[in-house]
Amino acid sequence: MFAIFFLASILRIVLMLVNRQANDNHIEVVQRMLAGLPAEKDQCWECFQPKFYHGTVAFFAHLFALDSTTSIILLGEAVNVIAGIASLALIWKFLNSLSVRPKVKLFCFGLIALNPIFIGINAQATNDSFIIFLGIFTLFLLFRFFSQSTLFTTIILILSVNLSLLTKGNGLVIVLSVMVFLLFQILGAKAKTKSIKPYLYTLIAVCVTIAISTVWLSPYYTYYQKYHNPFVINWQKPPPPHLLRPTYSALYRPGIITVADGFFTFRFINLLMHPYTTHELTTFSLQRTSFWSQLYGNSQSVFFPQTPPSWENLSLSVITRLRLILILALLPTLFLLTGFYIMCVKIVKNFLRYKWQAFFNNFDLILVTYFIFFLLMLIDYVYTWRDFAEMKAIFIYPAFLSIAALLAKGMEFYFIKIKQPFIKKTGFILLILLLGFYFWDVMTLISQLHMSE
Repeated sequence: MFAIFFLASILRIVLMLVNRQANDNHIEVVQRMLAGLPAEKDQCWECFQPKFYHGTVAFFAHLFALDSTTSIILLGEAVNVIAGIASLALIWKFLNSLSVRPKVKLFCFGLIALNPIFIGINAQATNDSFIIFLGIFTLFLLFRFFSQSTLFTTIILILSVNLSLLTKGNGLVIVLSVMVFLLFQILGAKAKTKSIKPYLYTLIAVCVTIAISTVWLSPYYTYYQKYHNPFVINWQKPPPPHLLRPTYSALYRPGIITVADGFFTFRFINLLMHPYTTHELTTFSLQRTSFWSQLYGNSQSVFFPQTPPSWENLSLSVITRLRLILILALLPTLFLLTGFYIMCVKIVKNFLRYKWQAFFNNFDLILVTYFIFFLLMLIDYVYTWRDFAEMKAIFIYPAFLSIAALLAKGMEFYFIKIKQPFIKKTGFILLILLLGFYFWDVMTLISQLHMSE
């Protein structure tokens, strides 16, 4: 696993060194902070964001006396590479704690560490890598807290939860998840006649500190007073989609045109025909209006989104590789879905047998619930704003520990059930091919950006 960790880290560093663009312009926020200018919602496009990431970059830019746009971009990317590598270390440590075969751990780690979208976002100067790290770190700390609650772990856990809310709006999912999981633990401990004090006190501390952060350290309370919405963004909200009747608006580029079309389709054949996203207002493929199709494609290749501009590439070799990746990625998707089903069945059976006692130290319940919460958040977000660009897989990447566990559970299941060595070897070869295409995908982007300098 170290070889994969080392390779994945090097890819992030090299991509950072040649990249100067991002999906969104967060550097403008940093520059305004450095210049002492207001960085509130109406001052720039990304100014509505909470400012922990931007404040961190501004602090180090001021510390090292950086003033050019290029140097600040590189700094913004560098802190994200560090966050990405730290995320990999936590995922590695978490996978090593699972009771599955070493080969399963190796492939699961490879699929996550070499995931092109994960590598790509770690090399961009946005706040996404911070929230991904905090989502992973918080759940990792929560498991450690439930296993052995120490004062140090408790303090770091509370700090991590608060920083999540101060980094990005979907940090709310992390906050609510921790509160729900502490409630699960309290219910389970009470049913087992164990002490609930450490969990109850921690829950109270989380609630109190989050209230303080919301009012004094984040923009949410101000936004609620001014816009009646604590999570307002710089988009004009479109009307909600109908169930069956398509609706379009100049307020967004068509993504969710109907509920049925958006959330109850998976257009795999259309994905193979058009293995990339077009950004036109009126000309687009059918897969662009399908949530599950976009989520699938947007999790597999740096070239599928066709953004930022310097990352665009529709050459024949790239399109061919995209099609092969989309086909091969069906296998780990099967593992993920199988793992999700197995863990859900186990959770239900345990609850029916042990009732509330099943909530105590139930890490399967926590992992599945965490994944579901982030998925529901993304569905709600896409339903609300409707633009195809909001269907980003990275919005559920803070749940990478859950994804790793589901992948491992599903892969282990098939490893046990399938007895024929030929089928097993074929599966491993397909996974190795997919990892090779992931590597090729990132290397193509690195070469493309280097050539354009």
